[in-house]
Amino acid sequence: MYSLPSGFLLTWTTYGTWLHGDERGSVRRELKKHGWPKPKIEADPAMLQTMRRKLRQEPFLIEPGARGIIEDTIKEVCEHRGWYLHAFNVRTNHVHVVVSGEQSPRKMSGDIKAYCTRKLREKDLIDVGRRVWTDGGSTRYLWSADDLAGAIDYVKNRQGSELER
Repeated sequence: MYSLPSGFLLTWTTYGTWLHGDERGSVRRELKKHGWPKPKIEADPAMLQTMRRKLRQEPFLIEPGARGIIEDTIKEVCEHRGWYLHAFNVRTNHVHVVVSGEQSPRKMSGDIKAYCTRKLREKDLIDVGRRVWTDGGSTRYLWSADDLAGAIDYVKNRQGSELER
């Protein structure tokens, strides 16, 4: 018998702010898609420079004016889709969302990113061709109440100060 997880911790970054070769490490997307073990790419300054040169636009950082719009849009999308929003945190270069629902986490993060981008364009905070988000993101399945509580605590309380957002 299949059971749904208690929720998901969804995380994605803004365009150009976390590249292969970065000191935080990264994951090869093409191998991740096939369900293989996530081969981490370690820090590599030369690779990082190459990746920076390949960017088609400047990295996107979430400014304070855009943050409120993104926060409101996350709430609206979850309510509209019938998903339960447990917690979220919009940072300067990434977003965390803890959510429950009967959709795939890929659908959830895709919908949230698309609606946020649309709202930012409607408010004239970004140009039409501006890339805001990186493709994909991280998904953690939260199978138990303890997993869910831990993710909520992480998102709400362990992201640094408001000034560091």
